[in-house]
Amino acid sequence: MEKKSEFKFADLFFNTIETFSKTSTDIVQVYSHLFSILGKKELNRVLERYYSMYKGEDDYFKDGKENWFYYFHKGIRQGDLFDNCYKEGKKVILTPEENDELISLRAKVRSEGYIKHNDGKEKFGNFTDEYSRFLHLTLNKEEENMPDSICGHLDMILWNTIHIDTDCILEKMIVATFCDFEKEVKLNQI
Repeated sequence: MEKKSEFKFADLFFNTIETFSKTSTDIVQVYSHLFSILGKKELNRVLERYYSMYKGEDDYFKDGKENWFYYFHKGIRQGDLFDNCYKEGKKVILTPEENDELISLRAKVRSEGYIKHNDGKEKFGNFTDEYSRFLHLTLNKEEENMPDSICGHLDMILWNTIHIDTDCILEKMIVATFCDFEKEVKLNQI
């Protein structure tokens, strides 16, 4: 007996992509790559959400049955479909002089220490100029090694791809996925 997938909508969608890729344009491959980045769990969640709108069963979007794909397309622009996608790379924020200054300040902290607060008491925000400079340089140094999020870029690539998809291929693929889901439900395979 075949094991039932916990990501049925996602599995059906990727099967639909395979079918469409045999007869449709290269835009299907763009969709395939973008949705594979999204991952099956998130894709399944999104498709389940829009399936309820497609069926007219969403309490919030009463006109969803007629406009579900409009809301899908609009939602990509207004929300974050892609999450936790980053570009690795090192940014140069500190100048060589600032880097040397930070090294000197770190050495001073390790060997001598220094007064962090102007009046010698522990009060937030009343830092000496030297300690404020140390904090500023340290934060910038840490930022140099932080990855850049590309989530918004992926959202916009998907949004623009849908926008130029004059044949409405993504909408047709999602509708085909929903129809396949309904067929499997009728056959009690889900």
